[in-house]
Amino acid sequence: MGRAKQPHISFGKKFAMEREAQGAGGKFTWKDQEYTTNYAEEEKSPGKLKPKVKRKVKKKARVEARTARKTKRTEARTARKTTRKNKRTAMKTARKQSRTTKRTARKQARTTRKTARKSSY
Repeated sequence: MGRAKQPHISFGKKFAMEREAQGAGGKFTWKDQEYTTNYAEEEKSPGKLKPKVKRKVKKKARVEARTARKTKRTEARTARKTTRKNKRTAMKTARKQSRTTKRTARKQARTTRKTARKSSY
């Protein structure tokens, strides 16, 4: 802390200089504010340094979760399309059956009328 002021030094350089001189747990002043020489990992949990590998693992987990969400959305979309397709097919089948039933009824009515005419002569 007893160092002379250096007017144009960046925070990074100042931190590196003080960290080398004091080690972890030291304090220094930069632009009239007090800082420690600890890294961010050391601040969060003193005594237990978190390896940077964990960040990669978390990132990998996030990517996997995102992929799972996309897959789920795709499956839901496919299911909706299938449902719509099935409904359309069912409606077509129902219309076809309805037309067939109506045709049959008309044929029977025609036949009945023809037989009624023949018997009236």
